[in-house]
Amino acid sequence: MSISLDTRGNVDSMKTKTHFRKKSTFLAIASLFVTTTAFASERQTASETVAFILLGLEDGREIESNGEMVRLQQVGHGSTAKYRITVDGKNLPEQFVTVSQVNDCQYAVQLSGDNIPNSSAVDLYDFGQLISAEKGDPFTTITFGGQCPIKYGVTDRCGNQHNQPLGYSVDGTRLKNAVNYFKSTFCAGSAF
Repeated sequence: MSISLDTRGNVDSMKTKTHFRKKSTFLAIASLFVTTTAFASERQTASETVAFILLGLEDGREIESNGEMVRLQQVGHGSTAKYRITVDGKNLPEQFVTVSQVNDCQYAVQLSGDNIPNSSAVDLYDFGQLISAEKGDPFTTITFGGQCPIKYGVTDRCGNQHNQPLGYSVDGTRLKNAVNYFKSTFCAGSAF
């Protein structure tokens, strides 16, 4: 803050107040921008939400499977969410799961990496036909309606359910919240 003196050596309060107001306004705007940006970056994208619903993928998640720790790291953001899968204690080739937004309701899912059979195959999911996501035993089941809401890239077959092994599934409440968030934010979908 600059302080100027008038001809008698007194502080020029008008100049100081004006400078203070400008600085305060700038700080308020900068603070609002930082706060808004921080909240915006915390919201999941449509592709991230689909990855969470279908496969339990989430950055930093660790899953114990057959006595080994499987780690997930998100390496792609935005309309394409990409996750690196690593297993502790093993020198395995890198494996990736990529979820890409085709439009508001349709998503392409691909498993890729070294030693992955059919690595170029892409499964298409129509989340406009999403009916429910239920945590059960031994699977979490994601159910779709309509005709051919899931099209499998390897076989070109259609499906209506996606089953996820229970070990990879997420808490039932979080799963239902993710479905509600997806439907209210990205694709309301069909009523039946």
